[in-house]
Amino acid sequence: MEPKVIAMTQKLKESSDVVRQLDSELQALCGSLTTDEEKSQVIQLTKECGQVEEKPKSLQSNVNAVSPKERERILKSRSTDVKERRMRKRIVRIPVILLLYAWPVIHLGFLYPGN
Repeated sequence: MEPKVIAMTQKLKESSDVVRQLDSELQALCGSLTTDEEKSQVIQLTKECGQVEEKPKSLQSNVNAVSPKERERILKSRSTDVKERRMRKRIVRIPVILLLYAWPVIHLGFLYPGN
């Protein structure tokens, strides 16, 4: 009886090892992609590669380059905008500075109305 139990235990151990191995293979197959999914993924990746390859080509061909006339017009408009902005800033700054310099005098006038 004892040798039969040992043989059966050994057989059970071997079959459980086989079951574990087959289960791990099944999990690997379930996690893998199907043929259709792989095809769609390959198509998507080729599109992305095409877009990435076109970017350096467009940079080399200067598709978005500005012509010299447009560049001159843009720089001229920018310089006039900068001049106008500085002038507006100066116009606003002068009254503020005058107010700050005159503040102590105005303040004294409120404190001592006789002055």
